[in-house]
Amino acid sequence: VHSGRSAAVSFPLTMMRGVPLHPFPKAESGIIRFPLENNFCNIIMRNAHNPMTRKQVFEASNLAITETNQRVLNDLIKTRHNLAEFLNYESFSCKMAQDKLIDSPEKV
Repeated sequence: VHSGRSAAVSFPLTMMRGVPLHPFPKAESGIIRFPLENNFCNIIMRNAHNPMTRKQVFEASNLAITETNQRVLNDLIKTRHNLAEFLNYESFSCKMAQDKLIDSPEKV
């Protein structure tokens, strides 16, 4: 199983027993590669006879979601920090603390 930034997985056709293959991209050399999209993952989770196939798709799809969320959270933290600096605050927590009338994050 290959996952990560490419957000796709590959399986030998032998591991796809029970799965209707017509919605999937054409297999090459006995290997089927498809994006980790809900429609593909759901078809496999409902139909694959091999429990290892279902487990690998489940884990790969959750890993892809986690990596995406991590990138979004990092971008959010960076944006909040940039906003705080632009407004002449030491940090975003300092800005939020002042808005709440507690003066500094240390008083929380």
